[in-house]
Amino acid sequence: MGHDSPLSQPAPPVATNLAALATRPRHRSLRVLAGEQAWCCAQAQVTLQNWPVVWLGTGPHAPATAKPVSAAQGYLGQELDAVVF
Repeated sequence: MGHDSPLSQPAPPVATNLAALATRPRHRSLRVLAGEQAWCCAQAQVTLQNWPVVWLGTGPHAPATAKPVSAAQGYLGQELDAVVF
C-alpha cells in the first residue's frame, strides 16, 4: 500500500473550513490543529497557501521559507495575517 504525500491529496473539510474562517472580517483569532506533524503541516500549508504567512519552526515538514523559532521576537509588534508555530 503506497502513501501519497499529504500535500498531493485534495484538501479535506478541515482545510476548507479553516480557510473560510480566515476570510471573515479581520480580528484576532487562534486556530489549533492537533494530530500527526505531517498532517498538521499539510493542513496549514493548504489552508494558508494564498496568505502571507510567517512560519516559525524548521521541522522536516515545514516549508522552505520557515524561520527558526528564535526569530519570533523580531515579529513582535507587527501586524501579520498568519503565523504558524
